[in-house]
Amino acid sequence: MKLTFLGTGAADWNGPDERGEYRRLTSTLLDGALLIDVTRTVLDEIADPAAITDVFFTHSHGDHFDPEALKTLAPCRVYAHESWAEAIEGDGLTVIPLRVGQPVEAAGFTVTPMPSNHSTQRANETTLHYLLEKDGKRTPPSATATRATSAFSSITPWT
Repeated sequence: MKLTFLGTGAADWNGPDERGEYRRLTSTLLDGALLIDVTRTVLDEIADPAAITDVFFTHSHGDHFDPEALKTLAPCRVYAHESWAEAIEGDGLTVIPLRVGQPVEAAGFTVTPMPSNHSTQRANETTLHYLLEKDGKRTPPSATATRATSAFSSITPWT
């Protein structure tokens, strides 16, 4: 499992700072095929955009979800919580609504959506973390997320 952080910046990171550091907005690429969150700030960091088959979104904030950047990766499957998935559209995009705790198979991974605690402008949006599993290895989204709900008490982090 190869995990590449394409960007680690937050919404308030508007480009290079006074030292020239530029973190780009949050995005993570796994095995060159599964992408979590995408904005224009990371597109030039993707060596082979055509290899991306699946894009997962944590939530709808613009520093994680950029519809125009997403369209450049089509055709691909796009995953978001069912509370806002219908807002995603574009030629070549197959949108798959997610439910918390219901795993899906994508790009050779088992991806389990888990609840996160983050507010958005959408009144009923459920924001997500993802538990990623492949070849017997598991990458928990965070220790906090694994404790977020008793529904995931059987998940053992960091195996």
